[in-house]
Formats: sequence, C-alpha cells, structure tokens
Amino acid sequence: MIDFTAIDFETAQGPRWSACAVGLVHYKNGVPDFEYESLIQPPGNEYFHRNIEIHGITPQETVNAREFPAVWLDIKKYIVNQTIVAHNVDFDRDVLVKSLSFYNLPVPKLDCQCTYELFGYKLDEVCQAFGIPLMHHSPLSDAKACGQLYINYHMGILPSSPISKIVRPTMNEYHQRISGVVLQPDLKHADPDNVFFGKKVVITGVFESFDREFLALSLQQKGADVDTTVNKRTDFVIAGKDPGYKKMERAKTLNQQGCTIRVITEIDLLDKIKPGS
Repeated sequence: MIDFTAIDFETAQGPRWSACAVGLVHYKNGVPDFEYESLIQPPGNEYFHRNIEIHGITPQETVNAREFPAVWLDIKKYIVNQTIVAHNVDFDRDVLVKSLSFYNLPVPKLDCQCTYELFGYKLDEVCQAFGIPLMHHSPLSDAKACGQLYINYHMGILPSSPISKIVRPTMNEYHQRISGVVLQPDLKHADPDNVFFGKKVVITGVFESFDREFLALSLQQKGADVDTTVNKRTDFVIAGKDPGYKKMERAKTLNQQGCTIRVITEIDLLDKIKPGS
C-alpha cells in the first residue's frame, strides 16, 4: 500500500496567499493515521464575498485564529518529503507555496498528485459515483474524500454508479456570465475609495493567481463594471499571460486617439487588491 498526505485549502480572497482553512489526512500503508483541520487567519483577516459564499467561513470565525506560520509548524512534517494529493492539486499547491512565500518561509520541494487528473470530474461528482461521504468545501471532508479516491484508484476500485458528465461552459456562455447585464457592479457594498469602484474593466489572458471568472466576480465586488470588449468607455484592461491581441491593440489605438485606458498586469493587480487596498 501507499503512504501519502491528502490536503485541502480554502482561501479568503482571490490571491492564493489568503488561506483561511486547511484539512489534512496522512495515510500510512493506505490507512489514515493522522487527521488535522484548522482555521487560519488570512492576511488582514479580509475576505471577498464570493469566497464566503463558496465555503461559508467568515472573518468573525478567523479573527482569533492563528496565522499561517503557526499552522505550518503543525503540518510541515506531513508535507515535506511526502506525496501530496489533492483534487485540482495546482490550486492547493499554489496556496501552500504562495502562503509560505508571503511569510518569507522556505518552500520545500513538493511531490504532488492530482485526483482531478486521475478521474477527470469534479470532486462531488466522483464522490457521488463512489458513494464517498462528502461535505463539500469543508477542508477535512474534502481531504478525506480525496484520500479515499486516491486509494480507490491505486487499488483498481471502480465506481458503483456512472460518473455524471461535466457540461463545461462554451466561450459564448462564459462571456454572457461576465457581461454587464449579469455582472453588475456591487456599488452597495464596495469601498468607493478603491481604484476599481465605478470603473469599466476588461480581463484578458491567463492568470497564475486567479481563474478569469473568479477574478471578474472579485472585481465586481469592488464596484467594477466588468465587460468583455474594449471600447471608449473602458477604464482598465487587466492583462495576464498571453493577452488577447485584438483587445490589446484596441486599447493601444484608443489611447492614441485620446482615451485613457490603463493596462494592469497581474503583479500590479495583486498589489492593488492586497489587504488594506
């Protein structure tokens, strides 16, 4: 049998240094021999509304929680020199690495395995097919479920029922989801002093710290009017890696015609949405 550690993080904001909870299960010879769950006070104890809607953790629950460095001391020995397993491991690995870096802690070499890559479906869908209990977005429950899936895979255990097929949004559906009608700016709750309040924003490219839909929702909560096309009314273009050529050229042309469209990189964006911004 195999030794490994299954882990799940939840975050308070879009940036992945904002861990607010962790669940961890260590397996020895395929049997759980250690379980751990803890709330974490994220930097500034600040949250995005969207994150709270996903996992239900609030600033009130973490105001007296320990910060990441203290929690790291509890879990370090189950991470270093271990095989780390998570569902969509890129996210959880990124939370760990960026949280360590945020607090200037050494980042160990990580050996990671991903149950999403093994099964190709969302965690709740795979668990339903295998009959694995799951309280989704509860970190310890997610970690336990992920661990059991990893064991099932290595033992060749098949699901008791078919796994439902994921219906992924088309690009047109994605554009509709983040278009102005659907994603009206949250002017009621947003801080009017933040740089995006009441501004029209276009997102383009690939981001290391966010997925684009989540970023759009986060900006909307800051009062931004998120759109999918660059025009004369655009205030900001947020450009990740490999931004759309037409969007960037359109912004450049409009600026040459007298518009003032600011292009913001991911690094600049992280600086603007860090705690206290």
